[in-house]
Amino acid sequence: NKGFETILSYKSNPSNAFKYGIDLNFSTYKNNVESLDTDSNFLLNGVSITKKGSPIASFYGLIADGLFRTPEEVAVHADQPGKAVGKIRYRDINFDGKIDQFDRTIIGNPHPDFIYGINLYSSYKGFDVTLFFDGKQGNDLYNAQRAIGDFDYFSFNHNINTLDAWTPNKANSNIPALSTLNSNNELQPSSYFVEDGSYMRLKNIQLTYNVPSSILKKIRLSSAQIYVQGQNLFTFTKYKGLD
Repeated sequence: NKGFETILSYKSNPSNAFKYGIDLNFSTYKNNVESLDTDSNFLLNGVSITKKGSPIASFYGLIADGLFRTPEEVAVHADQPGKAVGKIRYRDINFDGKIDQFDRTIIGNPHPDFIYGINLYSSYKGFDVTLFFDGKQGNDLYNAQRAIGDFDYFSFNHNINTLDAWTPNKANSNIPALSTLNSNNELQPSSYFVEDGSYMRLKNIQLTYNVPSSILKKIRLSSAQIYVQGQNLFTFTKYKGLD
């Protein structure tokens, strides 16, 4: 790993009635496997691979090149068992005329471009407000839930995506045509399941009231606070899977 981390902070004048501050932390790194003590690569669950010259645990599989839209596309494509109109088309990266394990390649990087956190706080006349955001940018996630949600190979509920699955009347859909048979082997690891995992989350927010000392003296307390807190209230992301 090579990278850096930085923290920037600002605080307003503490003598002001209204006080506020902000803390920013930012880190970034690049990961690369320089060597292995074996001639073999480490393949985990058939989805991620660790190999020399690539980031550790990179996502590994076929490149899903959209869907077959016409019979002509099916006819001229490489030998792909189960290929048909409305099915996923896989890329023949070695140009040998057939789709097999030798067409598998790195299809995603789980490591983010950068990670960040934002802490905001302010106070005024006994009230304190704090907000904490955290996030990642540029990392890929493998959405394995799509194997259950987007296909009709399992005897339970499916994702709402299946309502837009390919049919002759929905020829521009990117969701494969529904079938109870997995003839095109569409559950195998591929870029169809890789999504942008970037997110920003409101991790914590808290509103606090500091009870005045004039009241506390009457009940013989040195300090007391009343607060309302919320955690993980909002997450902004394009990722469609579970977290």
